[in-house]
Amino acid sequence: MKITKGLKLKVPDSFILWSINEIEFREKFNHCNLSHVTTGYYVIVATLFNDLNCKIGFYFSSEIHNELNKIEIFDTKINNEITSFEMNQKILGQQFGKPQNYCSKEVLNKNNYIWHFENIKITHCLRYRFGYEEIIWIEKL
Repeated sequence: MKITKGLKLKVPDSFILWSINEIEFREKFNHCNLSHVTTGYYVIVATLFNDLNCKIGFYFSSEIHNELNKIEIFDTKINNEITSFEMNQKILGQQFGKPQNYCSKEVLNKNNYIWHFENIKITHCLRYRFGYEEIIWIEKL
């Protein structure tokens, strides 16, 4: 996977370039139960990596030609935050290798993991906000 170029979805079968703008994105995914949550933010149900069924949030920047600038991955099978975190960390490690950075055990005794690839930063962590929440962000820097 060439994450510096974009994100490969398994279902629907598509490669989303970081340079895609909001209009192109809506046209490409309008048939995929695209949910327009708020200005510049959309969510679809998809499969990526090794059969990770999830919801994916796409953020578009109004400051940078309305291009994609952040992707958020939500695991739709969350039964237990710790189990989900460990499973997703394994999947992320298989896809992106060993993280370059991690912060000490923050929440539920789990590390925060960070990968850097040229202009891309991937963050995987747990946080507490109205309950425990797993974060998987892929950001264009």
